[in-house]
Amino acid sequence: MSNQKRMEIIRVPYTRLQKLEFVSYVNNVIRIVDSHNPELHQIDCTFDLLVAETPQLKKLDVPYKAHPLTKIVTDLRKVRTVYVGSIFNHLRVVEVENSEDDISINEVRIHLNRYLKNLKACKNEVERCEKVELFFDEIDKDKKLRGRFVSLKFTEHLDKLRNVHADIMKLGKDIIKSNSERPSEKTPTLRKSLMIAVEDLFKELEIAQIKNKDLDYKPLYDELNTLSTNYRNALSRRISHNKQKAEKNKELSTKEPEECAVETNSSQEVPSFNQKTFTLDKEELSKSMNGGKIEVKNKNGKDNGNGLDVMSLKQDDAVLTLTKYQQSSPVDDGD
Repeated sequence: MSNQKRMEIIRVPYTRLQKLEFVSYVNNVIRIVDSHNPELHQIDCTFDLLVAETPQLKKLDVPYKAHPLTKIVTDLRKVRTVYVGSIFNHLRVVEVENSEDDISINEVRIHLNRYLKNLKACKNEVERCEKVELFFDEIDKDKKLRGRFVSLKFTEHLDKLRNVHADIMKLGKDIIKSNSERPSEKTPTLRKSLMIAVEDLFKELEIAQIKNKDLDYKPLYDELNTLSTNYRNALSRRISHNKQKAEKNKELSTKEPEECAVETNSSQEVPSFNQKTFTLDKEELSKSMNGGKIEVKNKNGKDNGNGLDVMSLKQDDAVLTLTKYQQSSPVDDGD
């Protein structure tokens, strides 16, 4: 080792790596160093510190999507809306069937309108749940009010609403508990502690080769540098690709709309045309414009069938020269 040039470990720009790339890189560093006996190479202290940070790696996971219980809660809210509607439907039936019992009906109606009417118009789900909760609290506390609901046969409808509301509240608590168990640390914070641990290991390794000249560090250095080079190359390719993509998008965004339209149209197939030239006596024809076509008529005013879709016109003293362009057809027109 004394006759060898001092080796250096190639660094990777950690902050430029994608989250899962960074996790993979750190895991590979740990694997490589561990396979070369860190205790023998006098780097076991800093290596153990890096290994102690590995629980942080597990927190650098793929971002969480919607909670699996959210869909169930959403469906239960729709059921709740149906049950609230059924309660008001029953109220309308009661109003027709028990018109003589105005006091009970009025009290029930007032209570329903106070808490459940226009429930969907609430600003958020918390307000909706709180209204339903207060609706049942008032019924449970007021024995007289509860009796009126029972006498008017609301019990079955209220039980359905109470049950679905209880399910919504329970699942809401389960979602909160489950979300609280997810990692709360931000990705930059997690990365920072791991980057420091990796860098400390590399520095210790570079010092160890100076302190222990009798040990051969080259195989360990070679493997770590190959690993770092692979990640640096992958990062360079991605940066180059993103740069080319950004330049292309910038070029497209700065083009004039007419230029883009020309390029689009130029890629379409252009039909072939036959060219025919007519030399007509001015005194024997009249021309009129009709829908973008020039109809050539003879002196008797009859159409001679030579409607021109695309034309060029040249006039001199005696004649009009018209050049007719018609789309090519496999059938000859006889001219």
